Amino acid sequence: CKTVDELLTLEKNMDISGPVTYKGLERRINQVKSDIHKALNGKAKNIAGFGASVTVTTLIYQYELGDKIQFLVDENPNKEGLFSPGCRLPVYHSSALYDKRPDHTVILAWLYADAIMQKHSRYIEEGGCFVVPSSPVKIVP
Repeated sequence: CKTVDELLTLEKNMDISGPVTYKGLERRINQVKSDIHKALNGKAKNIAGFGASVTVTTLIYQYELGDKIQFLVDENPNKEGLFSPGCRLPVYHSSALYDKRPDHTVILAWLYADAIMQKHSRYIEEGGCFVVPSSPVKIVP
């Protein structure tokens, strides 16, 4: 297919699979990890994670957040009452943001951060803080 060949040529020219690309990615991931820890250390005692997917589990381990987060919240009712793999963090409905009132909530489902923050603006209004693990890390408010 012409398009596939064009994309493969583009990737080769950009050196997508070369070590420099992956070292740069590693640096960005480590910077996000460091920034998240700086945002949470000493400032928050009750921390939630937003999202309970496989990707979220990967981020919890990559960013070493398992001992910082007390629970996860998710909009999917099928995940309520379950526990995250390994860390065994309980998963609650997102209404737990208002019932349990975490100081900070790390939006681990970061692709949906804007929609999550818009839907849960009341959490911010009531003193909560969202942390978005992007590059750079966003802290709202």
